[in-house]
Amino acid sequence: MTETAEYTAIKILLIDDDQEICSICKDILDEEGYEVDTVANGEDAIKLFQQNPYDIIFIDIFLPDIEGFDVLKYIKSNSDVPEIVLFSGFGNMELVIRAMREGASDFLNKPFNKAEFLKAVKNAESRFFRKSNQNKSDASSTKSRACVTDQKNPTIEICAFGNLLLKVTDRKITVSDWPSHKTSSVFRLLLINHKSSILIDTFIDKLWPDAQRRSAEVMLYSAISTIRYFLEPDLKHARDSKYLKTVEKGYELNLGEFGNDYYYDVEDFEYFYNSAIEGLDPITNFANAISVYKADLFLNELYEDWTFYPRQKLKDEYLHALQSLSIHQLESNNIQASINYSRMILEADNTSIKGYELLIDAYLKSNRISEAYRVYQKCKDFFEKEFNLPFPEELSKKFTQRKDN
Repeated sequence: MTETAEYTAIKILLIDDDQEICSICKDILDEEGYEVDTVANGEDAIKLFQQNPYDIIFIDIFLPDIEGFDVLKYIKSNSDVPEIVLFSGFGNMELVIRAMREGASDFLNKPFNKAEFLKAVKNAESRFFRKSNQNKSDASSTKSRACVTDQKNPTIEICAFGNLLLKVTDRKITVSDWPSHKTSSVFRLLLINHKSSILIDTFIDKLWPDAQRRSAEVMLYSAISTIRYFLEPDLKHARDSKYLKTVEKGYELNLGEFGNDYYYDVEDFEYFYNSAIEGLDPITNFANAISVYKADLFLNELYEDWTFYPRQKLKDEYLHALQSLSIHQLESNNIQASINYSRMILEADNTSIKGYELLIDAYLKSNRISEAYRVYQKCKDFFEKEFNLPFPEELSKKFTQRKDN
């Protein structure tokens, strides 16, 4: 018999004066294993909210006593924990925009069917746990990063996960601020090789393979000059750069001491990940690493061949960190945390067999057989219909054996 772990169900509050809708939605949520309260007016909803820690709240905009927006404002002014979904039978773009501006995370138009309702619930649940884990990671990383170096508001900050962002003192340089795509590519190549020299020939081979040698050298020098200006706006002409040095037959970017002179999110991620791999408080450091990884490296430059290896290496490390955390939480009977990490794996890589396997394991361990089977079926359909590939036999056997137990 498979051990059944303790599972804390998501708590949902449904606020609507339409008793038929409340009854139908409650039946659906009960079947899915959620804890559900329903209430018909805003004043009673606020009282219930004061007495119970809800994770997700659905609010009808037009209530008999006060507006749903008033309930929304009260909740947001007292807690940022619950995910809030507004719904109405009079939905229009103005209401949707107002709902988003006032703090709702989603809007659902009436009438809705079971599939639409469950999709809104699952999306809200995913956002809730992502936010919850992010808050925990941020709290632990604030303490842990002090071990890297004494942070002193570094002059230069670089965010390379997602779209490239460079901050120099109070100035931000975004993707649109670079004078040319090639100039930003030179900077990204320097970042990938931070504190290592790059030959001029390497720059030309990767960025100007079809250009005349002399023209390529001029374009490279122009890009280097722009980058130096971005990093050191007060640098005088013909003076040596503190950060971007000319070395024999090439250039080297060296921003100084991490934390004191600069912050670079990729190096932060690698520090936490490698610390975990070395056995130094692995769970905390894996959690810190994934809190730094906001998106794939250089997200707006996915099609440059020379970025593929460093991007894939970092993504593989990110997935490994998530897998390690999911396994740890599953073994510790923290089922919902394991489910959340497994979902993050599948958000990053929807072909991850390990992600599907861990998600099924977590549902089975909490005796949520129907949800485990839905994940199994989704994975099976994905491989057979999307990729026209046979469903992984080991996962099929694993699920069947555990379900039979």
